[in-house]
Amino acid sequence: MWKTNAAFGQVKMRHWRSPIWMIKLREGRIALNLHATDNCYIGRLAEWRGRWMDFTLFADYSTSPKGPSVVLYLNGEKVCTYGKPLVTPAMARINDGTLYVKYGIYNSYVSRWLNRNKTLNVSPEALDDRFSLASGVGGSASSPASAPFKYDWGVKLPTQIAFYDEMRFGKTREAVDVRMIEASGGKPVD
Repeated sequence: MWKTNAAFGQVKMRHWRSPIWMIKLREGRIALNLHATDNCYIGRLAEWRGRWMDFTLFADYSTSPKGPSVVLYLNGEKVCTYGKPLVTPAMARINDGTLYVKYGIYNSYVSRWLNRNKTLNVSPEALDDRFSLASGVGGSASSPASAPFKYDWGVKLPTQIAFYDEMRFGKTREAVDVRMIEASGGKPVD
């Protein structure tokens, strides 16, 4: 569904607008998107369809990491390393800035796709979404509709399916990397 933003997993901070990191689809390419600006392209969706892909992501959420703040492994191979802090001093000052993980398919700005593919005339109220990557407010992004499902565009969004398996969280790669766990005789979590 190109022309929308599709995310498959992300870490967000309460009271902060943009994700700290997300696995994102853009124009057929999968990327690790960091602070919504730095991208590490890791593959093409067309090459991944119908295949299981193992992601293992290390993240250091301190404001002064001792090494890389992110290392991403895909099918056991290191594909991305990021050295800048994930959490800025401004973010660290947020009260109840709890981190949380979200996964599944999430499409934002779907009215872009609906508007491009519509078969009926629609006069939606435009979205003017303003935010800043530094403060969580200000900046801008726009979309043809602020509430796209209020309107009959004459077209439906395409069905998207992603399967998630072996979701693990731990302090070491050995504790979460499915390939390493299986190689040492470990069992699945589900």
